[in-house]
Amino acid sequence: MVLGTLARIVRLASLACCLVAVAWFVTFAVQQSSTAAAHQASEIYPSSPPATQTTPPAPAREGELRETINSAFKTISSPFSSVTSASTSAWKIHIIDTLLALLIYGLGLGFVARALRLAA
Repeated sequence: MVLGTLARIVRLASLACCLVAVAWFVTFAVQQSSTAAAHQASEIYPSSPPATQTTPPAPAREGELRETINSAFKTISSPFSSVTSASTSAWKIHIIDTLLALLIYGLGLGFVARALRLAA
């Protein structure tokens, strides 16, 4: 009975970690595609010559939900963050980190949950 309950908790933790990993990657991909679309539009349809700016634009403030997702993923991906520490490609870093999180937390914790359920 205790192992069955523990198996459910591990399965829920696995699901939560996988949802955080997928949400983290999706927010990155959406942000990258929106900035790429704006960049392409400005390259194709230049409205006016570039003006000199006296003050740099303020950095975009991330939403509270996105900050929470980033913080949660940073926490769960910290054990394997050194794998992509030398990479300079943002896409490569995000893809590898997401796949490692899904592999470790999805497959690994899922296996542990099944083993606990069978041992109960």
